[in-house]
Amino acid sequence: NATNLEPMVLTDPEHPEPIFGPAHFLLNPERVCAMGKDGLARLWSLDTGEVIQRFGEPQYSFNPLVHVSEDGRRLAKTSALEVEVYDIESGELIKRVSGPAGGARHLNFSRGGDKLAASSVSLVGDVLIWRVTDESVKPISSGGPHGGKLSMMRVIPGDRDLLVTSGGRANVVFIRDFKTGEIIATLRGHTNEIYAMDASADGAYVASGGRG
Repeated sequence: NATNLEPMVLTDPEHPEPIFGPAHFLLNPERVCAMGKDGLARLWSLDTGEVIQRFGEPQYSFNPLVHVSEDGRRLAKTSALEVEVYDIESGELIKRVSGPAGGARHLNFSRGGDKLAASSVSLVGDVLIWRVTDESVKPISSGGPHGGKLSMMRVIPGDRDLLVTSGGRANVVFIRDFKTGEIIATLRGHTNEIYAMDASADGAYVASGGRG
């Protein structure tokens, strides 16, 4: 609570594994979701501090990731070299697919939660985009014409969802149409590798940071 400096410590007594990566807040009711090193995604109630749902099976994950759709209905998580999508309310597994080469580095839903993008940890910089409700998959190379591992990936929601990726050693930021993968803009200015990148909520600004 921003007005209360006393922290609420959320734990999982049944599976006391370290939590990795960012936490995601869900509203109505207030909950928080995070991923453990054991490959389980957990959903806590902020009213009671107790785990109210677990997603997946316990298994070691070298890069545990979890992402929640903007409407709070769906959750995506990594599982070894696969990606799983769950209905949050029912806990039902909606989709399980093979992830990008080498495993996933980032996960992002489109605004409506009907599409999911996963970037690769490999040096190729590929991104896979799935429709959550069917088996279609559209692989795109988000390293751009220069290739290279992605350092960050974000979705800018709007009338046309945009996929923003930074190309690592390519020293550029690419803005793509989420649906087609088409490069809409290439943002230059860095002289060295890009390590961080984000976009404003309204999509008006993109900020990136790196070694130069």
